[in-house]
Amino acid sequence: MDLLKDSVKNLYFRYLFPSMGSAVVASVYLMTDAVVIGKGIGDNALAALNMTTPIISFMLSIGILFGIGGSVLFSVHKGTGDDEKANKCFTTALLGVLTAAIIICVLFNIFDKQILSLMGAKDELFDLAFDYVRFYYYFAIPSVLVNFCSAFVRSDKDPNRAMIAVTAGGIVNVVFDIVLVYPAQMGMAGAAIASVSGITVQLLVCLTHFLSKKNTIRISKPIKVLKNTFQILKGGLSGFITELSNAIIIFVFNLQLLNYCSNAELAVYGVLANCAILFNALFVGVGQAVQPVSAFNFGAGQNDRIAKLRKYAYSTVLIMGVVFALSGILFPDFVASCFIDLTDATREVTKTAMPIYFIAFFAMGVNVLSTYYFQSLMKGGYSLAVSMLRNIIISSVLLITLPMFFGGFAIWFAIPITEAVVAVISFILLIKNNKQMKSKV
Repeated sequence: MDLLKDSVKNLYFRYLFPSMGSAVVASVYLMTDAVVIGKGIGDNALAALNMTTPIISFMLSIGILFGIGGSVLFSVHKGTGDDEKANKCFTTALLGVLTAAIIICVLFNIFDKQILSLMGAKDELFDLAFDYVRFYYYFAIPSVLVNFCSAFVRSDKDPNRAMIAVTAGGIVNVVFDIVLVYPAQMGMAGAAIASVSGITVQLLVCLTHFLSKKNTIRISKPIKVLKNTFQILKGGLSGFITELSNAIIIFVFNLQLLNYCSNAELAVYGVLANCAILFNALFVGVGQAVQPVSAFNFGAGQNDRIAKLRKYAYSTVLIMGVVFALSGILFPDFVASCFIDLTDATREVTKTAMPIYFIAFFAMGVNVLSTYYFQSLMKGGYSLAVSMLRNIIISSVLLITLPMFFGGFAIWFAIPITEAVVAVISFILLIKNNKQMKSKV
């Protein structure tokens, strides 16, 4: 595979299919968790699972912070032909992620219940949530490392292994989910054991890359560790925020629903949140397919090839967005019934809330892809701007102010408005960046 000479279209699809395959499998076992818990344990269990999402997403996002930030620099140095710099970049990123993983593991196990309390969990929901999240505390180190390893395996021209790793982990997760929750009757603990087992298997398969003939990564004594770590964190920050966005939004959403709405709205939001996680993962799959090829060609100054790649990627996410949005707008009851057994109360909320919320998916793909695309071109400022506006600033402001001024029902409009506004900003930044690239030709 020659990232500088092979057909751009062929390269895109050679990376897209494994990346999307990985995203689909990962999403399937995320959905299996939600469906098995919602159907096998109950509505409150699904709401409790939703409250653990910020904690779990944080651990997974740390791996992305170092993995994406490090792998983009790795690919850029590879594109310039400087393998030594690429290896030093990997080693620095590895030291950083291992340090972070150990710190998280220690702190989360010491302050286990206090951390969960910050998510707003109380009474029965707290007990259900703690029964689930405590296993992620125990397996914090593999949970942090799994996305880090996946990013470097893809950047080292082995996307198929990354897909096989996710598939293997997904199979373990799904099988254990069904067995431990239904026949074994282990409840939330069983679902959690299934999830962390899948993550561990995925990590182990990814690690086989470093023992294979395809591996070109070497441990190399790092230099200027603080400076290079800062560059890695800067490059990975927008990806970190993008991945963590679901956790941030879910956290604020949960608090606002607890303040303004009933348990029926909370249960339906559990469905909407899982759909958002699923679709976000698929959009991320496109971004991950673009990133290694774009970064490699950016390092080599091949702007024409990057332009072709951009065209394929944005066309893909726009088509996906239309399909995803229409599924919830046209068939809200069907989508919700896949996760929970609808009562009169939840059915009524679903019919009004889901069509509004799903409008967001028309534009979400453009915003998610833009963060990965700008990262690959070393446009960390653009990438960070899109991530911050979408995932923290605009969304949080709307989630807080809309129900305050217009009542609890207005909360469902916050995410669609956010995605639409940020999509406009993304297109403006794309146009600006394209002009800059053309001026350098």
